[in-house]
Order: sequence, then C-alpha cells, then structure tokens
Amino acid sequence: MNESIVLKWVANADMDLPQYNWVSTRSHFQQFGIDKDKLLNLIQRHRLEQRFLRRFQQQHPKWCNKTLLTGILAQCVQAAASTQRQIDAIQEISRQVTQSSPSFTLIKGVSTYALTSDAIHIHRSVDLDIFAAEPGYLWEVMEDLGYRGQKTLDCQHEYAILSRGDITFEIHRFLPIAAYPPNLLNCSFLPS
Repeated sequence: MNESIVLKWVANADMDLPQYNWVSTRSHFQQFGIDKDKLLNLIQRHRLEQRFLRRFQQQHPKWCNKTLLTGILAQCVQAAASTQRQIDAIQEISRQVTQSSPSFTLIKGVSTYALTSDAIHIHRSVDLDIFAAEPGYLWEVMEDLGYRGQKTLDCQHEYAILSRGDITFEIHRFLPIAAYPPNLLNCSFLPS
C-alpha cells in the first residue's frame, strides 16, 4: 500500500484497502509504505480533503491514524473558511450588480458547492473565474468594492485579474476551446 493507492481509494475507486490494525505511529505508517506528510500534501494538492473525509466516514479504515485524520480535518477547516470568504465576495459583488445591468456567471471554483451545499464539493480555489457580458462594467463594480488588479490586454479571453486580500477573480470574456475531442465530430448537439 502506498500514497497513490490511498489517493485512488479517496477518489472513490472501486477497491478495498487492506484493513490493518490501528496505525498509531509514524513508523507504522512507513511500514505500510505510506509517508503521512507526502499523503497530506497530495490530498491537498489534488483537493481531495472532503472526499477523504466522506470515504473515511463510510469505511472507518483502521490504517488511518489520528495524526493523519487531524491533518485532513485541518485542511478541511482551511478550505471551508476560504470557500466561505469566496462565497461572501461573490454575494457582495452580486448585490452591487443591478438587475438592469449585465450579469456575470461564476464558473468552476466554488460553483458546485454553492449550487449543491454538499460539503464534498468544498475545496481550495486559488481564484474565481467569472464570465461577464460586459467585463468593463464588472471591472468598475469590483474597483468600487476595493478590488485592485490589471487588465490582461495580451489575452483575448481573459479580461482582467483583480484581488482584494486573499480573494482573486479572473474576469473572462469567454472560455477558449482549442479543439473538440475527435469522437465529438459525428455528434449531434441537439437534445434527444
């Protein structure tokens, strides 16, 4: 058993990990081929903290010791706090955008959690990507709220990057798609 096997388990791969007795010390972890610090880093890098907790709650694996679980819980608390700050920022901007003005659409980031309220979708997001029908208007609204940044003149799809504190937004004109997968060439995009 190693870190990559644990990551597959976390990602809900159809597999059962060996049920070891409680792993109480770091040396026991290493005995099973798991570097706890490396595993914590990988779980955070791949934003799998909530998925780990969900899988842990379902199976209560004995190989998961208190130290690892405490590290995962700390990551979850940080991710939840960051997500809440981002949602608060989105709501603040939304209140400033009037009904008669062009709207914006949040993509990626916290959008799945915001739509479902399912904690499994809480994960760290470095920035928030939004589409804006009128990116210049959104820029002005955000500047009035204290966001600072720069317009990205060299990039056609990305209009600007703005930050305030630890919250960063990228305003997009559109999402570029360089190519479609070959198997879509013969697809009808009309709903059946």
